[in-house]
Amino acid sequence: LRLSEDRLRYALEVLRVGVWERDLVSRTVVRSERHAAIFGCPGAASPWSLEQFFDSALPEDRARVEETVRRGDDEGVPVELKFRIRRADGQMRWVRVSSQSIINQHGHQARLGIIEDITESALAEADLREREFRYRLLAENVADVVWLYSLAEDRYIYVSPSVERRGGYTAEEFLRLPLLAALAPESRERVAAKMPGRLAGFAAGDESCRTQIDELLELRRDGTVVCAEVVTTLIADAERRVTHVQGVSRDITE
Repeated sequence: LRLSEDRLRYALEVLRVGVWERDLVSRTVVRSERHAAIFGCPGAASPWSLEQFFDSALPEDRARVEETVRRGDDEGVPVELKFRIRRADGQMRWVRVSSQSIINQHGHQARLGIIEDITESALAEADLREREFRYRLLAENVADVVWLYSLAEDRYIYVSPSVERRGGYTAEEFLRLPLLAALAPESRERVAAKMPGRLAGFAAGDESCRTQIDELLELRRDGTVVCAEVVTTLIADAERRVTHVQGVSRDITE
């Protein structure tokens, strides 16, 4: 049993998640050191309560958090939340909380849950949304074709309306294409051969791999070829994992 507990404790530390149990009868809370650290508290033995948890949520998020948690308590349903907290030291952090109903060692109804600090990924998502909004504004008013490709989803998630004038595709048709399908075979092979080394170089810290310019042959929907200058930029999270590729294509056919 002790070995199993040690393995569980080690796994939780590696995953950097905090664990807590809240007794719904006695209203006491037992939590791990990681849980306390996420909230900026001095240690797991420091006092903690459901009200302190609610108080830690930013005012804009508190009502949603309190409603969801109380529904979980009343109905015994699982809870999944993502929201912002204000730590004891004043820092704002994003957290993800999951919990479920259990019967604890005292025979009481209780909630067992985990909490994870997701600030870096949340800020990266917000930054990406802001970038996408800015590029939409730009892309809808220029002749260049602007696009955004999600590596996680393995698909285009945005293309500017100018793709119809330039490539003969509607935006909906283009969004269904594989990443390199709009390139002529020679250019397609060149990009496919180059990309793994570029991603590896960027992950190793080479900033020259972030944004690159290539002259490529693009295929219009009717099969004709356009010579294009294509600027691609790797978009990454805080740990330099590339999540998206952003591109701007300009017709340079003479």
